Amino acid sequence: MALENEEIERRLLQFQGKNAETLRLARLEKNYKEREKTNNLDLKIKWINSTKKINEEILSKGIEKEFLPTYSKDFIIKKFNLDKVLNYIFEAEEANVIFPKDKLYGDKNRFDINITKVIDFIENKKTVCPPLIEFTINKDLAIKDGNHRIALCRFLKLKSIPFLIRKTDLKELKKRKVDFKYNLEILKKLKRIFKL
Repeated sequence: MALENEEIERRLLQFQGKNAETLRLARLEKNYKEREKTNNLDLKIKWINSTKKINEEILSKGIEKEFLPTYSKDFIIKKFNLDKVLNYIFEAEEANVIFPKDKLYGDKNRFDINITKVIDFIENKKTVCPPLIEFTINKDLAIKDGNHRIALCRFLKLKSIPFLIRKTDLKELKKRKVDFKYNLEILKKLKRIFKL
């Protein structure tokens, strides 16, 4: 079955649009890699702070309402210490390999479009959805969505960030007596004691 001229034209324009976006991102990535080397990636992340806003954001992208997770009802946004969360999910060495603090992009010849997209998103002052963590069937806590956001936060040396978590999973963490909060008061006391 031959494609109609209009369909061919539509597909060609779509392909050209994707190529233009890929080229734009490749140029941005080159710039970001240079800034990474000179430690000049000073980003201020503006997080979405309400589960209702997450639903609105998803709906604005044209997703059918019946497929929409009920973030505003079933989930909560909580600020946790990033290293504590990662050390709970991974072995300490594994967390440092997956999310290194001193390196954002991996192999310098590899095109990492996702990191580039996240930085571009932030630099264009858009709000960022917090990473999603949840318990798996095996009752292990896992990062369900947001690996690149977490990698960027580690590189930027952010101590604590908001996470999106099911309310039932938060109860499970409390039941396990897991505390991911960053205790600023204890840190201040330790600094005074040890004159850090």
